[in-house]
Amino acid sequence: MLDLGLGEGIMRECDRFWPHYSEVIRNRKSCVLDLALDCIENDGTRQVVVLGAGMDALSIELCSRLDCVVFDVDSAGMGRKEQLVGALAQDLRGALRCVTADASRRASVTSGLAGAGWSRDEPSLLVVEGLSYYLTAGDLWGLASGFSTAHRDNRMILEYLLPTCDIPEDLRPVASRRLTS
Repeated sequence: MLDLGLGEGIMRECDRFWPHYSEVIRNRKSCVLDLALDCIENDGTRQVVVLGAGMDALSIELCSRLDCVVFDVDSAGMGRKEQLVGALAQDLRGALRCVTADASRRASVTSGLAGAGWSRDEPSLLVVEGLSYYLTAGDLWGLASGFSTAHRDNRMILEYLLPTCDIPEDLRPVASRRLTS
């Protein structure tokens, strides 16, 4: 139901400069999942917001295992994801909510989430994986501040790209180069 062929060119390009890249992705995905599961199971968090969710299955994994509501947020593809999930896993319909919003615009994200039933007064887990490649530091921290509450019970999982000055000089062309399919 989902054509993954669009990513084949990007994967070939990644494998060309680093053959173990897929292992890095698998390890990153596994780490984010484990951290999120721990937060939900042990910290009482019942709302999860995944920024830049795309077609990633993290939200499906979380709400199929635990009692939580996951809000997937992305600028495109959320309608299609909602259709796919509804067709495949009807029991997740209320637990997974797809929100179309631009992560670089905090007001767009928070109003979209509120419209989908997210409560600012309840503890939330914010998952930001892979977005630092596209957002400025100001946008990123502006988004994070939009999730602050009086309780201070919110958690954040942040995976980020190092600033260019912190990347070894011989690897900077790889980190700054846009991949093409």
